[in-house]
Amino acid sequence: MYKTIVLPFMYLVLSILCLVQSKCTTGNECHNVALPLMDRNVEATLTANINTDKLNEQLKAYISQEIDQSNHGVVTNVTNVTTETLKRVLGNLTLKIDTQIKSLEAKIVEQNTEINCLKAKDSPRATYVRWGRTVCPEGATIVYDGIASGKHYGDKGSGANYLCLPKNPEWNEYVDGKNGEKGLLYGVEYEISENTPYPKNLHSKITPCVVCLARRSSVLMVPAKRTCQEGWHTEFSGYLMSYISTSSRTATEYICVDGKLETSGHAYGSSQAELYPVEAICGSLKCPPYVQGREITCVVCSK
Repeated sequence: MYKTIVLPFMYLVLSILCLVQSKCTTGNECHNVALPLMDRNVEATLTANINTDKLNEQLKAYISQEIDQSNHGVVTNVTNVTTETLKRVLGNLTLKIDTQIKSLEAKIVEQNTEINCLKAKDSPRATYVRWGRTVCPEGATIVYDGIASGKHYGDKGSGANYLCLPKNPEWNEYVDGKNGEKGLLYGVEYEISENTPYPKNLHSKITPCVVCLARRSSVLMVPAKRTCQEGWHTEFSGYLMSYISTSSRTATEYICVDGKLETSGHAYGSSQAELYPVEAICGSLKCPPYVQGREITCVVCSK
């Protein structure tokens, strides 16, 4: 643009200046000079007075204006190019930063998982028996699975608690045969009759059990509940069971037996150790909220 406009104008001005120079020889004479101009249509010689000082000033002003406009255009173009380049560079940089942030977030989640696993390994963990089942709940680890055992239903002595015996016993020194006065262990059978929450086809079937390692350090069996308190984790739920309540029998402990029973097969011979569902009896036990003759629920919780 600068070359297109300025150069023809400069050529015209220089031509005039050369003509002016030929018409004046002293400084004073050159302030106002008469120039012959040709009009093609009239073909006559015209005369114009030119103030050379003003002409020089106007020429300088015009050239400066053209240079400023040209420079402004260059600066504008450079600014536009620089802005687009910066936008593109910043866009690429933002994309790279977002990718790196997502990668770091994924690594943080992975590391937190590993840390929690290490903490769990180092933290104390509680065990419990899941009566009536052969597998542990999700999240718990099997220590061993076995067979529920206890004292004979007709014996007044021996232990009152139920045990989960492993399927692969180990022995020290022993003498086979029933020898004198000893405590005795028997396998436990379900005693499922009418009006119970369990199927009747489980009657006189062998009761399995499994010892589980919880992820948490505390385990609590809560009777008469199906859900755990806030902040506690449910391991399993079911029904409270014990030995039958009669005057001719001795007591056993109450245990929480899973609500979905499994069995290890049918018992051989006559009943030995037994498990019965437990019901509520009104009186000192307030009814409501308890109900006469209703089976008591239970839940095993961990924290």
